[in-house]
Amino acid sequence: MKLQLTYLFLFLCSYSYGQIEDFSYQRSIEEPTEDWHKILLPNQLFGKISPNFSDIRIIGITANNDTIEAPYLVKFEAQKIENKEISFKSLNTSHNENGYYYTFEIPTNEAINQLHFEFNQSNFDWQINLEGSQNQQEWFTLSENYRIVSIQNEWTDYKFTKVIFPNAKYRYLRLLVKSKTEPKLVNTKIRLSNLTEGNYQNHPIKTLESKVKKATKQTEIFMDLGLPVSTSHLDLTFRNKIDYYRKMKIQFVSDSFETDKGRQYSYNTLTSGTLSSIEKNEFHFGNTILQKLKITIENKDNEPLILENINIKGTVYQLVSRFSEAAKYSLYYGKPNSRTPNYDINRFTNTIPTDLKSLTLGSEIILQKNTEEKAKPLFENKLWLWAIMILIIGILGWFSLKMMR
Repeated sequence: MKLQLTYLFLFLCSYSYGQIEDFSYQRSIEEPTEDWHKILLPNQLFGKISPNFSDIRIIGITANNDTIEAPYLVKFEAQKIENKEISFKSLNTSHNENGYYYTFEIPTNEAINQLHFEFNQSNFDWQINLEGSQNQQEWFTLSENYRIVSIQNEWTDYKFTKVIFPNAKYRYLRLLVKSKTEPKLVNTKIRLSNLTEGNYQNHPIKTLESKVKKATKQTEIFMDLGLPVSTSHLDLTFRNKIDYYRKMKIQFVSDSFETDKGRQYSYNTLTSGTLSSIEKNEFHFGNTILQKLKITIENKDNEPLILENINIKGTVYQLVSRFSEAAKYSLYYGKPNSRTPNYDINRFTNTIPTDLKSLTLGSEIILQKNTEEKAKPLFENKLWLWAIMILIIGILGWFSLKMMR
């Protein structure tokens, strides 16, 4: 009797927790010709899948009508920046009617392309010249009339003291700061910065609207990309020829709801920073799937900036999959609350070939849900299941106490 009750208990547990996968969309996959392939994910998918890509499956049907699942990895190539500090010696400091000179010696033969300066002054606007030499006799120009700025007040805390130039190898560097007063240089860093470009795609903007709010002294820029896409970079250019330094933040719509005043939106902040006429207005943030953005610019008492161009781009995602059996494969996606698959290939990524052939996806098919009336379960209300489970536990406990006595 105890054995029968145990079987009944296990049956009820399996009945309660069993699940059947039910995806909403399907795309056919080009027939594989090798063991490993890559599949580029089109932008139309991002609005229909989970942000963590957990509800994607590659399913194949064999000639024997068996169903198999192909393992995959989600991969993307992001931009990488590697900075290497280069050791140096400060040789001397001097000045004349042109300004103040600083000479540095680089004892190694490594290339450099950046200098970072830190001054004790909090407000300045200087032009500099940077030169390189092998013997301190003949000097070659690396940067001329390069502008460095520091602004600190109750509205702004902005510094731009980084000098960027093409890769160069010189034994000596000479910096000229064109200032009438002595710059209090307290720290210098010499670097070699290597940039590895990632794989990105530009996203067209469907609608663009700019509003100047005089009451709050702000400019708000609204953008709609037409469909949810993955974004991570935003570049802004303005027509204004004047110098400007404006605080700004970039937000995206995370939710919306209807009110008496129409549809209202909830925003999450992607990043914030400063718009400047000194450097490029490029902003980077983590890969985020979004459709609507808002940029808020703090104008204070200044004239509003006139937007000239916005460039939005995001990472190109791809699936790297292993096809071990011959079958007709399709990509299935769109299942809320789906768990992330756990494949062995996640632990052996070093064995995956680097040069992979891309497989194309077919048109999207909306999978029709089964609307036929299903056989009603034995217990429609879960309270019945809990009652029976409690009863079974009680009976088991009664038998246990009887045996102990």
